[in-house]
Amino acid sequence: MARLELEAKVRDESELGSGPAGRMRKAGELPAIVYGLHRDSVAVKVGERDFDGLQRQMRGTAVIYLQVGGIEEPVLLKEIHRHPISLQPYNIDFLRVDMTKPIQVSVQVVITARPAELGPEEAFTQPTVEVQVESMPGDIPPVIEVDASGVTYEKSLYVSDLEVPKGVTILTDPETAVATVVRAAQVLVEEPSEEEAEGEGLGEVGEETEGGEAQEESE
Repeated sequence: MARLELEAKVRDESELGSGPAGRMRKAGELPAIVYGLHRDSVAVKVGERDFDGLQRQMRGTAVIYLQVGGIEEPVLLKEIHRHPISLQPYNIDFLRVDMTKPIQVSVQVVITARPAELGPEEAFTQPTVEVQVESMPGDIPPVIEVDASGVTYEKSLYVSDLEVPKGVTILTDPETAVATVVRAAQVLVEEPSEEEAEGEGLGEVGEETEGGEAQEESE
């Protein structure tokens, strides 16, 4: 993957708050925050088009070299806050990283191939879409790819089956299922017996029986 770079400008006090943030978005800029490494958080803004271009280059988790006031900071894209209806970004969180120290992050698991044939009542599922890994920031794999074409009802894929580059450690439980084939649940409805249909010797729940005592529902 090519080196990812993004320019950001520090916001002044007049650009803080919901009102200024709304005007900023209308002008084509997105409010953002840079935090982490036990340093003060910094409110910044990035160009909406620049950020869209960055996202098109990214594939999963990656270090971004953020230019802030002439200083370059390696960061991770921690979270994109989106509008609940339009889903357009309206705020961005960047997390500072120390390139000389390992970091724990979540990495997406991408299925590259699925079973070619499934039974009429079978369905392919991916119960785990991301795993937690630890590595140096520069070694973080953007995604973890896995071929699930051999998965059957009897044979699933687990975290222990995932392959990662040297220097990357998966922290998620190795017995966690990643790809499985499940069968549709079949509920058998039994016909009531003749005695049950006629209700011989049984009262309804909460109804008094001949002995004058209420019939309680069995556990």
